[in-house]
This record gives sequence, structure tokens and C-alpha cells, in this order.
Amino acid sequence: MKHTGEILLATLWIIIAAILTGFLSYGLYKGHSVWKATNIFNYFDKCEAVDEQTFSYTFDAAKIDSIETELTNDNVEVMPYNGNEILVEITSNMPEKYRAKAFAKGTTLCVESKELYNILNWNIYKNSVVIKLPYSFAANSNHLYEIKTVSGEISITDIAGNSLEVKSTSGNISVSKCRMVSSEMTTVSGEIKTESCEIKEVDVKSTSGEILVDCNSDDIEFGTISGSITFYAKKMPVEKIEAESVSGSVSFKLPENNGYTFEYKTTSGSVKDDFLNFHAENSGRSSYKSGSCKVKAKTVSGSISILKN
Repeated sequence: MKHTGEILLATLWIIIAAILTGFLSYGLYKGHSVWKATNIFNYFDKCEAVDEQTFSYTFDAAKIDSIETELTNDNVEVMPYNGNEILVEITSNMPEKYRAKAFAKGTTLCVESKELYNILNWNIYKNSVVIKLPYSFAANSNHLYEIKTVSGEISITDIAGNSLEVKSTSGNISVSKCRMVSSEMTTVSGEIKTESCEIKEVDVKSTSGEILVDCNSDDIEFGTISGSITFYAKKMPVEKIEAESVSGSVSFKLPENNGYTFEYKTTSGSVKDDFLNFHAENSGRSSYKSGSCKVKAKTVSGSISILKN
């Protein structure tokens, strides 16, 4: 019994040390001093919710060429509207100290919120950021977008641009009717969904969330650990389709096309190709018509399929 108690005590100290190390590493990663990073009380900052209010900011669209958000638990929505100026509406029940703020930094429109270390009361706060773009601005293919939030949802609709980076840790990501040269979408535990998009190069990654992509693209990559991947294309990609999952299924729904080379690998799942009309297991390589587009799919325990639209 004595040895058991010593083992339990040692285990407890190891857990405490791991937690404190985590706080320290996270704090230093966020740029805090060693004292602030090691002061655990910072993570239980007392902050009461206030009455919900909406705050509006306007910006001259002619002076902005990029939009960036760096938010914590704020939902974010980006959309076009019938207006001449860029309008940012922030709805929040958080004290002014922690509420998101919008400001111009050179030609970049920034929306940022201060991180709140209130672990116990995290769910009492409601925050949303809506960025409304004049139609002429939203249609400009030269603009850059970098939309990031930690635990909020992200929704982006009907905009064009040169690049779109979207990132959320635990919120869902929805992108529809967007036209971009390149895009990167990343989430840890949220779902990623696109609909009716035209993006030349796309990189979509989720750790445990489902990926559902409806997009015309020349070069597209997917990656997830425990979520499934479904790709729907109205137009066959020119260069490649590549997907990798550990325990999720992979499905490509493609139109009739000029051909592709299909390279697949699965440990315990099945493989199906409607164009070649075959079923397989394990790993292999096959070609359809010209074999010009490179199609690669890899999963450990999920199925892999190429289906006709």
C-alpha cells in the first residue's frame, strides 16, 4: 500500500508539472513575460458579462487592400452588401477591455480581440464580428484575406481575391461562392465546408472534423486524422487531387473527364472507382484515359472511392 500511495503521489505531481508547463509554454508562445506566463491566476481573470451591444466601424474601401482578423471566441462573418464603405459590426457582451476592435493599419483592415484568461466563465460571453464589403470591393481579385478565430464559427460568402486563409481551432468553417487564386482552410475540431467555389489552389486540413468541399480547382489537397473527406467537383482538376486520413473515409465525386492516374493506399478499408469499374483493397495504381490528373488517396481504416457525378 505504501508503494501504491507513493506511485499515486508521484503521478499527481507529474500531472501538475505537465499542466504548469503547458501554461508556461502557451504563455511564452503568446509573447508574455516569464512571470505572466507562470502566474496561473492570469488564466482565471475575473470578468463579468455586460449588456450586449453592437458597435460599428466604417472604412474607406479605396484605402484597403487586405483584411485580417485575430480573434478569440468571436464568430466571424464576411459578406458583400449594398454600401460604399467597408462596414464592421461587432456585437458583444464583453467589457470594453476585451471586446474586439477594428482599425486600419496601413492598407490592412484589422479586427482583433484581447485574449481573456477566464477559463471558468468562458461560455457566458457572446461575440460576433460581421464584415460587410461593398460589392465592387468584394469582386476585386487582388485583395488578400486572413480570417482567424480560436473558438468561433467562420462564414465567408461571395467574395473574390488573390488569397484566402481561414483558421479556427474549435469552430466550423463555411466558405461559399468564393473566387480565389489560392486558399488555405484549417481547423482542429470543427467542420470545413465549401459550396460553389472557384479556387485554383486549395489546401484543406482538419484534425477531427469532417471535410465537405464543393469547389472547382486545378490543385487541391486534403488532410484529416479522424474525419471523413468528401470532394465534389463540377469541373475536373487539371493538376492533382490529394487526400490523406487516418481513420476517416475519402470520397471524390468527379465529372466525366479526360483522364487521371489513381494511386491509393488503405490498410483495412475498401477501394472503389466508378470510371474504371473496379473494386480493390490495400494499395495500388491505375489509370483512366490519358492519366493526366494525379489523384492520390491514403487512409488507414477508412474506405476510398471515386464516384461519377
